[in-house]
Amino acid sequence: MKYLFLCLYSTTLLSAEIPKTHMLILGGSGDPAGNSTIFDKALVHMSDYYSSKKRSGELGQSSIAFNGGHSKTESIKENFTNANSVQNFTESTYLHEIERFKTLMADPNVFKSGDQLLVYINSHGTEADTAPKTTHSIATGDAAITNFNTGSGATLVSIDQLIELKKIAKEHGVRLGVVDLSCHSGNSQSLSDDNTCVVSATGNNHYAYDQGGFNGTFSKNIERGASLESAFLKTREEDTEADFPMISSPEGQLIQNQIYNLFTPYLQYRSNPNPVTGSLAEKLTDELLKAATDPVYACKKNQAFDQLNKLLAEIDKDTAIVRNRSIFKTKESITDFEELKKTLQEYKNIQDLLIEQLKGMHVDKLQQKEEINSTNSYTWEELLKTNYEQLITKDQQRLNNSSLSDEVRKKYEYNLFIYTKAKETKERIIRENPGINAYKEVVANFDNGQEKSAKLAKRIATLEKKLYNGVYKKFVRDATESNPCRDFKL
Repeated sequence: MKYLFLCLYSTTLLSAEIPKTHMLILGGSGDPAGNSTIFDKALVHMSDYYSSKKRSGELGQSSIAFNGGHSKTESIKENFTNANSVQNFTESTYLHEIERFKTLMADPNVFKSGDQLLVYINSHGTEADTAPKTTHSIATGDAAITNFNTGSGATLVSIDQLIELKKIAKEHGVRLGVVDLSCHSGNSQSLSDDNTCVVSATGNNHYAYDQGGFNGTFSKNIERGASLESAFLKTREEDTEADFPMISSPEGQLIQNQIYNLFTPYLQYRSNPNPVTGSLAEKLTDELLKAATDPVYACKKNQAFDQLNKLLAEIDKDTAIVRNRSIFKTKESITDFEELKKTLQEYKNIQDLLIEQLKGMHVDKLQQKEEINSTNSYTWEELLKTNYEQLITKDQQRLNNSSLSDEVRKKYEYNLFIYTKAKETKERIIRENPGINAYKEVVANFDNGQEKSAKLAKRIATLEKKLYNGVYKKFVRDATESNPCRDFKL
C-alpha cells in the first residue's frame, strides 16, 4: 500500500503542468543609422535566456518587437526561433502586442493561474511624461533620438500602456515582471503593486548606460532559476556607471525613498558629445543652472546635503559589524563611508564654485520665455540647447513617405511649423545677445578633456552601490514575507 501511494504521488507530480514564463521583448530603438545599436549585446543575452526556457519546456507565449533598420540587430532577432511574433518596434506593433497579451491572459487555455509574464524593455527613454501620464516614454524604430532628455527626434510611445496589462495579469493570477532598461526608467516604478515587480536600470532623473552600466549588464544575469531580485542585486554589484538602478520590492522602495533624491545632484556629469550625431547627453549643466537661478532650490540643495551626511552616519552606525580581535575591536562597514563623504564634499565644493561662476554670467536671463504660438512657449535655455536644424530635417524626411496617414502627416507638418518658428526665435536671441551661449562652456572648461565630473560621479556611484546592497541584504535577512520580485523566478 505504501509503495502504491508513492507511485500515485510521483505520477501526480509528473503530470502536473509546469508554470510557463511568457515573454514580451520591446525596444532597441532611437539609435542613429548603421549596422548595429547599443542594445545588441543585451539582446544576445536575452536570446540565450529565451532558448534555455524553450529547452526546459517552460516557455509560453513569446513576442519580440525590436529595432528596425539595423542589420546586425535584425540578425540577432533570428535567434528567437519559433517566437509567436517577431516584428520591428513601431508605435503600431507596440500597441498591437500589448493588446494581444491582454487578450491572451484572459484565455485560460493559454495563460494559467501561476504563470508569469516578463515584459523586457530596452530602448532610449525620456524624462517623466506630463500629467495625466504616470510613467515615461521610449523611442520607437523610425528615427534617431536627438535629445536624450525629452526624446525629440524620435517617435515616442508611453509605458503607461502597461497599466491595463498589469490589472489583467493580477485578475488572472499571472505574475508580472517589468524590466525597463531605458534612460529615466525609474519613472516606471509607479507600475509596481503586490503582483508586479518592476526593475529599472536607473532613476527618474538619470541616464542608463551600456558597457559597464546596469543597462548593459543586467540581461546576462537573467538566468533560468534566478529571481528578478537576485539578478537585480548581482547586476547592481557589477555596475560601474553613475546610474541608480531601482527595484520595486519593499526593501528597494524603502532604501530608494530615503537616498535617491539626496544623491541625485552628485551622480550628474558632463559626457563627451556623441561622435556620430554630435548629441550631448548631460544633466550637470541643468543642475548648476537651476541652483544658480533659483535661490529656493539652492537652499534646499544645501539642506539636503546636510541631511545626506547625517543619514550616512546613521547607516554606518546601524550596519557596521564590530569584531573583537584579542583586546582590540575592529569595525567593518558596508562601504567606505569616509571616502564617500569626502568625495561628495569635493564634488559639492566644485559645483558651488561653478554655480557662482554662472551667476556672474547673469544666467537668470535663460529663464525668460518666448511664445512660439498660442500653445507653445519655451525658455531661452530650452531654445538655445535644442538643435532645430536636426529636427526640421528629420520631419521633412518623414513627410516624404507617401504612405503616411493624414493624421500623422498633419502632426509632422505642425512640428515643422513649430520647429521653424523656434529656430528663428533662437537665432534672434543669439543675434541680440552676443555671448549668451557662453554658459555652456563652464562645465566643459572645468572638465578640460579630463572628464573630472565623470570620475567624481562614478566614484560616488560605486560607493553608493556598496551602501545600497549592504543595507538591502540586511533588510532581506530580517524579512519574513515574500514579494513579487523575489517570487518571480526566471
